[in-house]
Amino acid sequence: MKINQVATLLNQINSEMLGETAIASVNEDLSNIVEVGTQLTEGQNDLTNFFESYGKKLIDKVGRVVVVDRTYKSTAPNIERDSWEYGSIMEKIRVSVNELEDDVTWELNRGDTPEQFEYQPATLSSKYFDSYTVFMTQISLPEKTLKSAFTSASAMGRLISAIENRVQMKLAISKDNLIRRTINNLIAEKIARNKDINLLAMYNASAGTSLTPNAAMFNAAFLKFAVFQIMKYRKMIENPSTLFGEEDYVNFTPTKDAKMILLDYFKSSAEVFMESDTFHNELVSLGDSFETVPYWQGSGTDTSFNFNILSGINVKTASTGATVATSGVVGIIFDRDACAVCMEDNQTTGNYAAKGRFYNYFHYVNARYLNDLAENVVVFTIRTPATTQNSTANSENRLLVDAINETETKSK
Repeated sequence: MKINQVATLLNQINSEMLGETAIASVNEDLSNIVEVGTQLTEGQNDLTNFFESYGKKLIDKVGRVVVVDRTYKSTAPNIERDSWEYGSIMEKIRVSVNELEDDVTWELNRGDTPEQFEYQPATLSSKYFDSYTVFMTQISLPEKTLKSAFTSASAMGRLISAIENRVQMKLAISKDNLIRRTINNLIAEKIARNKDINLLAMYNASAGTSLTPNAAMFNAAFLKFAVFQIMKYRKMIENPSTLFGEEDYVNFTPTKDAKMILLDYFKSSAEVFMESDTFHNELVSLGDSFETVPYWQGSGTDTSFNFNILSGINVKTASTGATVATSGVVGIIFDRDACAVCMEDNQTTGNYAAKGRFYNYFHYVNARYLNDLAENVVVFTIRTPATTQNSTANSENRLLVDAINETETKSK
């Protein structure tokens, strides 16, 4: 055991804290106070710090074992659906009926013979999903060789439990990332068709400003405008329409079947710069019926967590292979049937290797990750390119901007 004498240092620290002496210009050496741990490596000969202090010949015993065994909880949006054991293909059938016709009841004259035997069946279409995304991992656990490092079966059991917990964490993180990629493809499919709702382009065109995406995140007037638009579209998809799908099918998405996912960065900006200047937050708030993500694709290595990175995606779409590399994605609303994980099958098998006296465990994860572009999907961006469908001003948006500016002026 290494013994650290800190009386001299502590006297100096106490004197500085009490205002008796000036703070020393020499940096305090905290290595005599704080221990950061030592990792023993194979072949290490210097064990001086681990000898007891009496005869300096005996190795200190381990008094407590702390096993890092924290359980991971999924942070990805929940888009998991049902599973089935037999069969593979998921068939999705859509039905369209004929156009309306005039009622001839009120126009009949003597001798008229209205046609009533014409065959007019419904129009059917079907779509088939039959791909499976699979991966697995293996872990080996010894029967004998770990026992020498522990003093009881329960102590060793805690390590075995931690190993299994870590395997499950790896699997859960991997599934989370596949879920995020499923959502990212849905986002990219809309952007590739220039059908995202570019909130920044709409605002700049209506307000006569030239806000950049980064500046927009700290502009209360823009955030109010953006929240108004998101709330408007969230209501619009509840009504029958062909506007938000890609196959001209009449869709409607009740509130209970709608999924809204927002970027944390956007949500935090709205809370700090928008809700803080009003006495009635509930009138301008997005509410709580949505999920958030810290990023769409990843955080990168820059710990400043730049908006362009967190809001960006760089993918090839599943439908056409189109490359979509952009930042400024702040949210998405979609029908629960537009984006889902289904037919998930998690299985663990194992065997005993008698020659080496260890167990092998194999963890398999299979699932179907699907997008249906015929369903309602609305993607919200604040991208710099102004070539999207909402890049021009309209009188209603100008009035909205004027109202927001007037509110901003009164609140100052």
